[in-house]
Amino acid sequence: MPLTLTELLVQQRSSSTALIDGERRISYGELEEASRRLATGLSAHGIGSGDRLGVMLANVPAWPELLFACARIGAIVVAINTRFGSTEVGDIIGRSGCRALVLGRAYKGVDFEEVVAAAKPENLSSVKLVVSHGPRAQPPRALFPGRTTIACEELLQHPPTVADHAGPETPCCIFTTSGTTSLPKFVLHKQAALVTHAQAAAQAFGYEEAETVTLQATPFCGIYGFSQALATLAAGRPVVLLHAFDAAEAVRLIEAHRVTQFNGTDEMLRQMLAAAESGNPFASLRFFGCALFGPAAADIVTEAESRGVHVRGLYGMSETQALLTLQPEEFELAERMQGGGIPVSREVEIRARDPNTGQLLAHGQAGEVEIRSPGLMVEYFHDPQSTTDVFTADGYLRTGDLGFTRPAGGFVFQSRMGDVLRLGGYLVSPREIEEHLNRHAGVASSQVVGVRIERKIRAVAFVKMQPGAPFTESFLVEHCKQALAVFKVPLRIFPVEEFPTTEGPNGRKVQKHHLRELAQRWCS
Repeated sequence: MPLTLTELLVQQRSSSTALIDGERRISYGELEEASRRLATGLSAHGIGSGDRLGVMLANVPAWPELLFACARIGAIVVAINTRFGSTEVGDIIGRSGCRALVLGRAYKGVDFEEVVAAAKPENLSSVKLVVSHGPRAQPPRALFPGRTTIACEELLQHPPTVADHAGPETPCCIFTTSGTTSLPKFVLHKQAALVTHAQAAAQAFGYEEAETVTLQATPFCGIYGFSQALATLAAGRPVVLLHAFDAAEAVRLIEAHRVTQFNGTDEMLRQMLAAAESGNPFASLRFFGCALFGPAAADIVTEAESRGVHVRGLYGMSETQALLTLQPEEFELAERMQGGGIPVSREVEIRARDPNTGQLLAHGQAGEVEIRSPGLMVEYFHDPQSTTDVFTADGYLRTGDLGFTRPAGGFVFQSRMGDVLRLGGYLVSPREIEEHLNRHAGVASSQVVGVRIERKIRAVAFVKMQPGAPFTESFLVEHCKQALAVFKVPLRIFPVEEFPTTEGPNGRKVQKHHLRELAQRWCS
């Protein structure tokens, strides 16, 4: 069994298709050769073991080529979110100490080189090499004075290396946490963890089955997209690249290449259903692995099922890798659409702990989810204290998520612990209250947070109304009283035009900490 990324790549049949990029088909043999050439080129420019190489690219072949190249020379890829601006990108480059950068020419009209060049000079002090990817008359020397600049195509002109410095314990990839309330942490993974998890996910998600084709619509720079791509490559199957998510193009690619597997978000699913003709737009799809981020996710999933799209919930995070669990196919929709599921490997152990008493909880009792797995991160890079704090004494990761385990195996994800409410002495997921509010005919979507009023935590709701629907707070409060326990009924309900959001690699997420600040101010 392979334990390094280079072994994972070499074991595949060289003539099989690995990547489909527009009209171009790249075989596993071509992918391996490109990675060997890039390894030689990077080495020639002084990039070696332990050096960090920031990669800010869309979903193009160079992303996996660089991953395998860095694995071969022992360097570490720093995945940079393509949606970030110069302040965020500069912070990542500076704190991770990138020695080299690979920057795309453009993404949705944004020039990555210009974004990086606009960062604070002190954040770029460690950078010695800038590699430009994409059509450009010449490397951007004017943007990065005093640094070596070169086109990616020039690196590919080097002869393929025969050396291999990859090892199971060799660190190889850094992903950033969301950092919505603080600076993002740098999640460092080693090669064996990535490889073993990819193989387990490939088997559990059915990627090893004949005729499997996956669509890469979620970005490589996020753990969600990265995990899907690596699992597909571990199975020796083709990945169809979608450089940037576009619903109509995603629908076209699924039909053109008879895509069988695709994981994404509820918002992606909504857009694709809207872009497709009536009926089942994805006839070749075995199922859609769905991460629910939006406040109206349940409605989107219900529509998808009514049109023949089979949806299954899953779970993962940067620290554990994505595609860690998957809901069983035989579950009814209400359970199958929930986050969580059965672990992809028998070596994954999941438990829940009461955050106040520290006691481990029985099945069905909600608490903080803790996970032990061969695919866990090595550490938070350059942050030993946070690393110590996130692991238990017996090696479980404290996920910061609320959920409960099931007697038959697996677990159910409910919400982030920071969003959890302790109401009436019970841990309550705000999603329970939100889902009930969303059942009101006049409510388009809702968000619920907790505020401290007279030494007690009370629920406060924010709602977006349906177009033309009047907002009457007392009617919505009464709607909640009809079905919810008294302690779950919101103290106040406020109308909003839009929810505050932050950009992530897979789209926008609601910033509940901003809503909590508003609720506390308006209710005090």
